[in-house]
Amino acid sequence: MQDAVFEVYELLAPDGHVFYVGSGAKGRMYQHEKDVRQSMSKYSHLNRFHVGTKSKAETIANILLSNQDIIYSVVFTTRDRKLAMKVECERIRLYGLENLTNRSNGENCDHNPEYRNELTYVRKRMRNLTSPRARGTNPRAMGTNPRATRQRSALP
Repeated sequence: MQDAVFEVYELLAPDGHVFYVGSGAKGRMYQHEKDVRQSMSKYSHLNRFHVGTKSKAETIANILLSNQDIIYSVVFTTRDRKLAMKVECERIRLYGLENLTNRSNGENCDHNPEYRNELTYVRKRMRNLTSPRARGTNPRAMGTNPRATRQRSALP
């Protein structure tokens, strides 16, 4: 599976809040909804997703039962599985485990010493990706942003 593309993704409720962060390959982010739909059709007479727990399945089921859609967002793509898992850990840390339906911080987070240095690298990289300069919104970066340069050169 070395040639696989791994994604770090977020599942969002219709109101836009992130309720789950995950990583995987080959359409993994869509599997959660598919599994819940299968369970709902199999156990529809039990109404089993209204048990008052904060679970991913219950959240998905409640969204589907209200005739709304889950919003899918891919936030990172790589061919490196370990790097995808590290970014997943960082996204979970960013939102806070208590605010998500994730059951854990993800695999290979801070509790594994061999990943600590690499996590520092990932944190710096994520800060750079989310900075105003990286998004091209920093006015001082206008000269270095290719899109802004093209827009500027298109003007008479």
